[in-house]
Amino acid sequence: MVAALVGCFPVGTGGGATGSAEEPPEEPGEPGSNGEVDESAQGPAWLDESDPQARAEGCLEGIWTLDNDAWAAEIAATPEFEGGSAEYSGEMVLDWSADGAYQTRADGHILDARVIGNGADADVQVVFDGVEGGSWASTGGTVFALTPSGEDFTTTASAQIDGQSVQIDSREIVSDAWSGSLDVDCQVDTLATTVEEDGRVLTARWTRD
Repeated sequence: MVAALVGCFPVGTGGGATGSAEEPPEEPGEPGSNGEVDESAQGPAWLDESDPQARAEGCLEGIWTLDNDAWAAEIAATPEFEGGSAEYSGEMVLDWSADGAYQTRADGHILDARVIGNGADADVQVVFDGVEGGSWASTGGTVFALTPSGEDFTTTASAQIDGQSVQIDSREIVSDAWSGSLDVDCQVDTLATTVEEDGRVLTARWTRD
């Protein structure tokens, strides 16, 4: 991941004598003259593939921000939104700690959607704010179970059908892919969390802060 430019320049010894070329700089990560290794050039310790469990857990630790565009496309592709549209704004953050604690933080994370069905079009807005916490633990190299602590987001849902305001339950139209039992694909800078429920698969994509 880190590229090095290696130069080699002839150096005179003075007095008109012809000197020999210096040896090229050492490649990052190779033992130096003192026998030490440049660990920063090798990346995080958890990149070691010899221990899949440690790699999976180490990779997850950190703060991740949801890719709103990718998540909107995922939601828009579900049967509930067929023929309609979905757009997200604001921020949703997933914070996984080494001690097994996690937080999901929503800061004005807003879904604006248009739902088509039964001859009537509905304009829907769902606003998420607040923090949900809990604990996470691995059950293998890639599957993680998240146990909520009982806290919840403040969720405000509103809808209009043909210009008329109606009451809706946000849980009926909004899913997530970052709680419960997850399949995880974690890389250095990107994370994908996938959940399967009632035969439906949803994937959320995140970037490391």
